[in-house]
Amino acid sequence: MNKNGKDYYKILGVEKNADEESIKKAYRNLAHKYHPDKNPNNKEAEEKFKEISEAYSTLSDSDAKQIYDNGGMRAAHFDPFSSFTTASNIFGNMRFTVDNSFAVNPDNRIAYRIGMENIIKGGKAQIDFTRFIACDKCFGKGRINSKDKCRTCNGLGNVFFSVQNNVVFNTTCSECKGTGKKTDPCEKCGSTGFKKINEKLSVDIPAGLNPMSALRIKGKGNEVYYGGGKTVGDTYIIIDYPQNYKGITLRDGNIYASINATIDSVLAEEKIKVNILGCKEVEFKLDSSKNSGYLYKIEKQGITDDKHAFIKVFIDIPKNKISEEDKEKLVKLMRDVYGKPTTKYEPTTTH
Repeated sequence: MNKNGKDYYKILGVEKNADEESIKKAYRNLAHKYHPDKNPNNKEAEEKFKEISEAYSTLSDSDAKQIYDNGGMRAAHFDPFSSFTTASNIFGNMRFTVDNSFAVNPDNRIAYRIGMENIIKGGKAQIDFTRFIACDKCFGKGRINSKDKCRTCNGLGNVFFSVQNNVVFNTTCSECKGTGKKTDPCEKCGSTGFKKINEKLSVDIPAGLNPMSALRIKGKGNEVYYGGGKTVGDTYIIIDYPQNYKGITLRDGNIYASINATIDSVLAEEKIKVNILGCKEVEFKLDSSKNSGYLYKIEKQGITDDKHAFIKVFIDIPKNKISEEDKEKLVKLMRDVYGKPTTKYEPTTTH
């Protein structure tokens, strides 16, 4: 415990000898639980979030941790949104501006999973997502600078504090972010800096799209202030889908499957059709000269016309019993045509 009376280790629920990864993990779990977005209008959760962010800010910084462990303390009035780790590791669409103010990335990234049938047929998907629109009064900062000096740093932009042996440290003022000016909460946005807008998009999913491909929806990202002006980003929809499903495998637009064909169909070299999840049929002719397990390549019958289908055909022996007389006739016919088979075999590496 340090001079401000707070036990940062207890706040994060870790031992004093906890390593960096344990501290980070504890912070992430608590930050998810108490983040203001998950607890709207909950003052207690907001204060808890600030407290755990303050604790993590100190314990994750080796120099600050050493000062804290020796009885010192960091500057007061901690801003939980001044920690880069808070955003980069937990909230993917958030980032921080050059003055360490809380902001939002102009581009949205949305993961969207579809079924294999959708990627074989292609078509449209209805996608719900959230956009962030920056407040035009505080420019997305959630606060407004006044002409008065910051009371925390007295207009210096830095806060000085001492620890044991009269060693003096200084750090950027967390209240004014180094500007030296007093800041007031923005009344228009309630200090959030942004408003959320829920939208629905109808997106074209091209047939044969590779997994984890990004579809760019121009001008449908977040609206932020950056570099002196307002910027509107794009929304990127990351499309994913199962590549193996119900005996079907998709790979780079090609279709892979296995079937069992009856021995008489193979001998007759019939033309067969393979149903691909009710989305399409792959048609090809069997070849009686091919062994069981042969992989047929059927050109231009993949998901798109420039891709192929690969069907492995196993020869299936009928399971129904036949009479001894019919069995003898069938064996005799096979041997008359193909010759009597050997009764001695060698192991093979072909499967």
